[in-house]
Amino acid sequence: MKKNLVIFGIGKIAEVSFYYAKHECGFNVAAFCVDDPYLPLPGSKLLGLPILNFSKIIEDFPPVST
Repeated sequence: MKKNLVIFGIGKIAEVSFYYAKHECGFNVAAFCVDDPYLPLPGSKLLGLPILNFSKIIEDFPPVST
C-alpha cells in the first residue's frame, strides 16, 4: 500500500519533489500545501492535485500512525 504524501510548496522544488516522491519512492502524492498568504484562488491545482491551506491541512489529511 502506498503512503500518502502532502508536499509543502508550489514552486519548482515542489514539482521536482512530486516527481521523485511519485516515480522514484512510490508515494501517493495527495496534495500540495502553502501558508495562508501564498494560497492561490480556491480550487487551484498544481500537476492535477489540489493546493491546500497549511493551517488546515490536518482537517483534510489527519496524521496516521504506522
